[in-house]
Amino acid sequence: MENLEVVVLAGSSAITGIIGYYLWKEAKYLGHVKDAPRLTIDRNFKAIVDEAPKHTIPYAVVEGSVAALGTPLKSENASGLLGVIQTLICREHKTYWSGSTRLWHDTTRLIRNISHTVPFELRGNKASVKVDDPLSAVGLEIPIVHDSFEPSSTSLGEHIVSWASGEKTKGFQTMERMLSEGTVLTGVGMISTSTGTLMLGPPATSDRLYILGRTGFSGVVRDLQSKLNQLRFMLYVSGSITALLSALWAYRWYKQYCEKVAHEMQVERVLQNRAQDDNEGTNIDQEINEDNTCTICLTNRRDVVLLECGHICTCARCARLLQPPQCPICRQRVKRVVPLFNA
Repeated sequence: MENLEVVVLAGSSAITGIIGYYLWKEAKYLGHVKDAPRLTIDRNFKAIVDEAPKHTIPYAVVEGSVAALGTPLKSENASGLLGVIQTLICREHKTYWSGSTRLWHDTTRLIRNISHTVPFELRGNKASVKVDDPLSAVGLEIPIVHDSFEPSSTSLGEHIVSWASGEKTKGFQTMERMLSEGTVLTGVGMISTSTGTLMLGPPATSDRLYILGRTGFSGVVRDLQSKLNQLRFMLYVSGSITALLSALWAYRWYKQYCEKVAHEMQVERVLQNRAQDDNEGTNIDQEINEDNTCTICLTNRRDVVLLECGHICTCARCARLLQPPQCPICRQRVKRVVPLFNA
């Protein structure tokens, strides 16, 4: 039981530490985003970047509209819609019979998940910046432009076979996501002209996030703050549980320590009384035989009573060695040790 409590306490402490670490990381991310300079994509934009050390601004915020560099992607389902990132998804919806629950359950199976991208840039007032590796950025939610469900049509015979086999196809869902041209994006990352082209890309250090979002700078900060608040709540709950478990463990340890000290003091008094009786000659030794020999050392006479169980099974010297103080016969907790007097 004690080992289980130690394992639970160690696990709770580890979880609290992990949550605290991620809370610290998210707080650093939020701090860097708030401190990042906000630049405007205009005529002076390239000159500002060129004047920076190594023609690079390590972390900055820009905002512009999406424009493809070259031929944009065409939507397969929305007529006339052009974009730069496209994801096509197809799922099969099925129902099956579970023998364990004796019920029909719905399930889905992914048939297709294909993504297409073309290079694009963020355009401002007569200036632009190319976006590097957009799929590695966080916060980029590509909107759904098409979502449909086509139920499967089956004949009566196929319907009977499906129910007999315990598996039936309900239909197919097709979904298309596309980041269309003209979408206003907020980018947070490293801006550089070291390659000759204005480029927005991932920061050089891992303590900063590469962010592309459609909610504006205030939305980016709000999302990071929301995640930070969630981690704080989780840390509060986990820390409270860890503190409670630690307090219970400390209380139990202190209680056992007090019992150990009290037990040693009781046995010490018994030994002192025995020594005093021996000096005064009031203690009459009895013959030691198998019936009154200490069950631990098998040498000395049984001369103490273990309470509350009342067993007479050990000598005072061996009773002092019982740690934790438990009766060697019934394993009940020893609350008191009193001397045994034989008339």
